[in-house]
Amino acid sequence: MSRTQEAVFWETIALLDAQGILADLILIGSWVEYIYAESNYFRGFQPSIRTIDLDFLIPNIRRPAKKVPLCDVMERHGFMTQQRRDGLIKFSKVEGPLDVEFLVREMGHGQVEPYTVEGLGIKATGLRHLDSLSQWTTVLVIRSFQLRVPLPEAYVLHKLVINNRRQEMKKKKDLMSIEELLPFIKGSEKNLAKLKEIYDYGLTGKERALVDTTCKVNLIRLFK
Repeated sequence: MSRTQEAVFWETIALLDAQGILADLILIGSWVEYIYAESNYFRGFQPSIRTIDLDFLIPNIRRPAKKVPLCDVMERHGFMTQQRRDGLIKFSKVEGPLDVEFLVREMGHGQVEPYTVEGLGIKATGLRHLDSLSQWTTVLVIRSFQLRVPLPEAYVLHKLVINNRRQEMKKKKDLMSIEELLPFIKGSEKNLAKLKEIYDYGLTGKERALVDTTCKVNLIRLFK
């Protein structure tokens, strides 16, 4: 992560906050690790962040209630709108570089086309296995911004769930993140108990099986 990327990250956060929509979003992806470090969530935790992707989860597709013309807002602040043929929209800023994307939870049997988020005037990608990230969260106050992020325990479990579906490079990067975070979680009885709680009650049976497989293949001792 460069200082320019860091500056664009906070510029994006300030922009979303100014539009009154930051509270309706959950920051997910690798930048969550940066927030854990900045908030001193775990003393001594220093992540290695190498990504141009800045991802936000919209937990409730019906929000925000007040419509915000997000494309116009982002473009006025120097972001370029990238729109695919199916309508999916992302925003990019060359100076970072940083690509901003909004995600939603895949519903039911899913759908081929992106999901319409009327409150933001965009279409967003629907992904599975995001329930634990949306349900097990905390709000951290940094630089006067209230940022909603997944609990570290939910974040680690999510990476274990999706690891076998990732591209090889992203697999390795996710495993590195797990290896960096897990000792801090296991070093606290409270955090370890939360890890077990989310594993038992925040994941589906299929997701627990995926976690177990990833741990077995990569020799990860999740609870010991």
